[in-house]
Amino acid sequence: MNGLKCNKCDLCTVASSVCIEPKMPVTDGDRLMVIVDYPSVTDDNKGTIAASAKDELFWHIANNVCGIPNEDMYVTYAVKCGTGTAGVRPELESIEACHEYLVNEIQTIRPKAILLMGTIPAESFGFIGDIDKLAASAKDVTVGKGKTAFTTKAYITYSPSVVKSNAKLLHPFAKSIVRAYNAAMDDTQGADMTKIVMADTMDKVNKVIEYVHTTGECCFDYESPELTGLKTYEPGFRPTVLSISFQHGSAHIIPLWHYESPFSDKECMQIMEKVSTDIFANPAIRKIAQNINFDMSVSRAVGFPLFRGRLDDTMLMHHLLWDYKRHGLKDFAPDYYPEAGGYEDEVKKYGYAKAPLSVLAPYAGMDTDLTFRMCSIFEYELLQDMQQYRVYRNQVMFMLKPMWHAEHNGMLVDRKLLEQYIARAEQLLQEREDKLMSYPQVKAFTLYKQRMVDGAKIGDLQTRARTAVGKNLEKLEKRISDIKLGLVTAYEGFNMASPKQLGELLYSKEGFGFKMPYDRRKRKEHPNTDNKFLKQLGDTTGFITDLMVHRTIAKNLSTYLRAFLELLDDNDRIHTGFLLHGTRTGRASSVAPNLQNVPKHVKIDDPAVEEVVRMIMAVFKVPDGYTLLSMDLSQAELRIIAELAGDDAMIEAYNNGQDLHAVTAARLSGYSLDDFYKLPTDKQKQLRSKAKAANFGLIYGQEAKGFMEYARNNYGVDMTIEEATELRDAFFAAYPKLRDYHAEYIAKARMYGHVRTLLGRTRELVDINSDDEFLRGEAERAAINSPVQGTCGELTLLAAALIHYRVPASSMFVNTIHDNVMVLVRNEHVNYAAKLMKHTAENLPTEQYFNAKLTKLQLAADMEYSTTNWLSLKPYEAA
Repeated sequence: MNGLKCNKCDLCTVASSVCIEPKMPVTDGDRLMVIVDYPSVTDDNKGTIAASAKDELFWHIANNVCGIPNEDMYVTYAVKCGTGTAGVRPELESIEACHEYLVNEIQTIRPKAILLMGTIPAESFGFIGDIDKLAASAKDVTVGKGKTAFTTKAYITYSPSVVKSNAKLLHPFAKSIVRAYNAAMDDTQGADMTKIVMADTMDKVNKVIEYVHTTGECCFDYESPELTGLKTYEPGFRPTVLSISFQHGSAHIIPLWHYESPFSDKECMQIMEKVSTDIFANPAIRKIAQNINFDMSVSRAVGFPLFRGRLDDTMLMHHLLWDYKRHGLKDFAPDYYPEAGGYEDEVKKYGYAKAPLSVLAPYAGMDTDLTFRMCSIFEYELLQDMQQYRVYRNQVMFMLKPMWHAEHNGMLVDRKLLEQYIARAEQLLQEREDKLMSYPQVKAFTLYKQRMVDGAKIGDLQTRARTAVGKNLEKLEKRISDIKLGLVTAYEGFNMASPKQLGELLYSKEGFGFKMPYDRRKRKEHPNTDNKFLKQLGDTTGFITDLMVHRTIAKNLSTYLRAFLELLDDNDRIHTGFLLHGTRTGRASSVAPNLQNVPKHVKIDDPAVEEVVRMIMAVFKVPDGYTLLSMDLSQAELRIIAELAGDDAMIEAYNNGQDLHAVTAARLSGYSLDDFYKLPTDKQKQLRSKAKAANFGLIYGQEAKGFMEYARNNYGVDMTIEEATELRDAFFAAYPKLRDYHAEYIAKARMYGHVRTLLGRTRELVDINSDDEFLRGEAERAAINSPVQGTCGELTLLAAALIHYRVPASSMFVNTIHDNVMVLVRNEHVNYAAKLMKHTAENLPTEQYFNAKLTKLQLAADMEYSTTNWLSLKPYEAA
């Protein structure tokens, strides 16, 4: 590589011997334009396009699987010249420099569709983010300006090198090629693939039920009047349409509370009762839906909550098969049925509440027909991996109903106390903002900005005054005079919540003048205002610390306290939305509000922050006659990684009933465990905090710098980089098999494209062999932590489901957060329920239902209780 200027264009200066020319002669636009990332070393040297092993998979799929001849494709590069080194990603400057050349090609070829293969081609057109999300739909791309501007459809998919390392990507990769090719050749199909039958009489409704009894299964889906804004747990919620499919290719539509429905309110209730009794509550009928939780909630809202028998959810199936993709039906159905793409477009023109039956019925029918079809496909794919299928059948779907009940139960809130806390938090926030604005640097900066804005305003007013006369001139002159005298100002003031304004304050010479931090994602210095960057600024004024406090109070006030008040129902209960598909590891999550992230511990040593954090849990009250029981899997992540890594020291500590944090603290500080416990309490606490930081940070392979920041941010432990390095080395010397675990699971990820939890759930890692060092590093970290966090999440959810079904019927499962399960129990059942919850969590039947078990140690559960509120939980010892 000679490092000379590119000899085919004047757009870039790169280390390349030759700049790639188009592979195909220019003809018309009736071909697919394929844009791959950049030349391999071989292609770069020979001047060929995608002719090396790097892209051979694309040609094989396009020619032999999709049946696309070469003459129907025009192939080019996003970056015309290689880097000269295999596997090295071109710099951002090269991508930007070559874009003009690429635009010229597109304008010359004028294709009806282009296929962007990989992150670099996508980024060259401004599409940033996960490929699976970007690939969900075609994008309109306009290249050029003015009369030469040209608009085409862009389809985004994975790069061939990524697909090579993950066989599960072959299907969507091939589908993307076909979709783009069909669009380029004007060979797209319509969405008329489902026969719609309107069940608009009682006889027809009864006939549908007879058919379902004959088949023994059905897919169902409700349409709801979204414009009312009602939640399914609020009085007055009514569905507009019920669609039922029991064979592929057709759907029966029952119009309910739709404005064109032939049925009266009384008849709708009779239909619902009939469908509920004969189908939903019938254990012999298999029920299928996409996000079945919602459809079950609709039935319950109308008064029919009983669902018995087998349930299946294509959304949850898809999450297990493709954890990194979007799980909406409209997202994944076109991958299998391209003709179904965009079938919702017509109903969107009206809105779901206003669409006539002639529009809503075909849409609803497509929903159930596609879901029914996808269920067959997904079930077959899951059965190819029995570990995954067991997770779906015995863990995910087992947890569905308990979470459904928990959503409905909600958590009781003390409304008056919440209102008082909001007022107090607002006061604390204002006090901290006043302190921030009092810093000399902030005062000087705001004065500078005021002078700049006022000066610009005066100039504008003076320009207008030159042509003004009479009273208008008098008004303008007075305005100019008032600004000059400081009586009024055009400056609207400094907004601490504005990232742009804050960035100016922090990094400009008129403000604090901090050096801009380096952003690895953007690959350059950037005026970033995220907390993780602000902590690197080395501030000695105290401003950054006060800013963190201000932000923490503001976040907790808006995200929790104010949000709680808005979300309370008429009975002062909050109904979070639990998600079994919300994380890639298998942990549960929740939305509106997110109770999974309710802060329990204060990460900033400040009394105002501590006060606000305590408020959040204190507003959740325990109903009269009940006790809140909380089961927590003790140090679950540490126990699981000890099991997976087989680390003898960790396993011995747990099997001897020792506190691993104390064991680690003793080992890292050179004490025996007995001598450690003889140290003064303050010294023990100090060493234990450092040990906790090491246990929870280093088990996932943090480097010294990352560990130093983690310890400071989460445990208030300050270390130099030298101290962090020394502590890290000592930690892995104490637990040597953890390093082996890290290497083993990274190797597994590189070989298989995924890693597994103890129960068998896979975490797909599409970037594990990426050329991008940052993306590859993220995937390696996920390969280490996903089996641990995923196993903890699965075991917690399994425990929660079993507890839900085993505790007395008067009890209510209300929440699960990470490794914790919370249940409201009648006071007279507390001792029995506490024993049962602890025994259940510590003796999970994983071998029976998943053919997997912990062999080296056992789980341990800690119990807490409260009769007042969530904040007041304290240890419970069963009698």
